[in-house]
Amino acid sequence: MAKKKLDATLEESVMGEAPLDEAPQATQAPYWAVPLMQFSWLMDAQLMANSHKPGWDGETPAMLLTKARTKFDKIREDVVQKGYTDPTVCADLANYMMMIADLSHRYIEQAEAELAALEAGG
Repeated sequence: MAKKKLDATLEESVMGEAPLDEAPQATQAPYWAVPLMQFSWLMDAQLMANSHKPGWDGETPAMLLTKARTKFDKIREDVVQKGYTDPTVCADLANYMMMIADLSHRYIEQAEAELAALEAGG
């Protein structure tokens, strides 16, 4: 999808049918809504491109952090050398952070459930 078409599609989904300059002030999306939607779409596209892989259930947060560090180092190198980086690498980094957050959330839920079970039985 061409960038202009993607931008228009994202704007319509955030703002409804009205163009940005015609939408009532009260319903205008925050300035970050379209870039956020574009970035989340890119994150999803990167996940779909890697859907043949087994997922992150067999990973630990530490393992994912190591992979994320590699992506971060690539981004840092690009920004220092060129002043910008490939947005897909940023999406990969964000996806690793999402995976760490997901596993962390699961660990917290499990710990809370174990604590509740101990308190109920103790």
